[in-house]
Amino acid sequence: MIGGTRDVGGGFHSVRNADLLAGAGMDLVIVSGPMGGTRDGFTRGMDLPLRAAIRARLAREVTKVRRTGTAVLTLQPTREVRAAMGDNPMDPSRGAAVARSAYESTLARLKDENVRERIAALA
Repeated sequence: MIGGTRDVGGGFHSVRNADLLAGAGMDLVIVSGPMGGTRDGFTRGMDLPLRAAIRARLAREVTKVRRTGTAVLTLQPTREVRAAMGDNPMDPSRGAAVARSAYESTLARLKDENVRERIAALA
């Protein structure tokens, strides 16, 4: 929320634009990064160089935000989610499998103690 208004951005400055929230006084920034990947989420594929570049850019943006004292939670595809996506993340025939896998991955991430501490700011 910025000034009482929900703010969702992406794509103009960078794929995520997370760094634009550095110093904005947020309690928590949650970044959904479907084109990146967790450390274990990288597998061979034609999109590997693009995903690696996006992950690296997001890491730099998140560092900027964290340096201003704001907690950040990133949600990126795990190995299981990447397997559900296949080589073409825009393949509509994989939508249900990707949604199911991403849902399960997100629930697992939210159970992590470090993540629970960060999202406590939302209570």
